[in-house]
Amino acid sequence: MHKTLQEVMHIGEHECYINSSIGIAIYPDNGTNSETLLRHADSRMYEIKRNGKGRFEFFEDGKR
Repeated sequence: MHKTLQEVMHIGEHECYINSSIGIAIYPDNGTNSETLLRHADSRMYEIKRNGKGRFEFFEDGKR
């Protein structure tokens, strides 16, 4: 799925590119409510963005 997002899209005469940084948190290992899961997924996403973008990573306790 992530590779599919990075493929070139042709819209009319234009070539469009999408890049994504995706943080993933898993219930119940990374949180037992939506607020905690979202916070953990966001923390991974922003870490990815600081370090090169264009990837996906799973949240891990203690990883920075």
